[in-house]
Order: sequence, then structure tokens, then C-alpha cells
Amino acid sequence: MFGQGVSGLLPKWVSSYFPVDKRAAGLGFCYNVGALGGAVGPVLGAAIAAQFSLGFALAILSFGFAAVVMVSIGANVPRLLQKKIGPQYVRPEDGNDEIIKEG
Repeated sequence: MFGQGVSGLLPKWVSSYFPVDKRAAGLGFCYNVGALGGAVGPVLGAAIAAQFSLGFALAILSFGFAAVVMVSIGANVPRLLQKKIGPQYVRPEDGNDEIIKEG
């Protein structure tokens, strides 16, 4: 229910992490990672529901996935991963809305 509007907000949140010439590929990757979650969710939900009730399984999935997203955004995980994988590619404006607004 609440996740339907995220696809419209994703370009605003994620675009600062990619240079302009690679932005479409980066956003496409991010959209498709979400689709992967749509494939894993039912399988994981069924495995949890086999042990507990369906309602409890849905609650675990809902709150668990939401917590992962909130922690990832709050801790700026994309920038941290970018620093570890390729520190030479980290730009000062990556994930910093203040710098983007000034530019």
C-alpha cells in the first residue's frame, strides 16, 4: 500500500549517486533490485508462514523490509559502499542534497 509511491520518488533520492551519463543505468538497476524483492518476498513469506501464522509472517516481512530500507537510507549505505568499492569515484555531492541544491 505505502510502497506504490516510492517508484516516483526514487529518481530524486538516487539520482545524486550517479553521474549524469550513467544515471539511467543506475536508476534501472535500483528499480530492478526492487523487483527482486518482489520475487523473494513471497518465497520468504511462505517459509516463515510454514513455521508461524500467516499474519505473523506478513508482519515480519513488512517491518523487516521497512527497517532495512530505513537503516540503509539513514546510514547512507550507498555512499559507504561506493567508498569501499571505488573510492576514486566518490564525488562530494553524492548523497548530499545541500550541495545538489547549491549547484
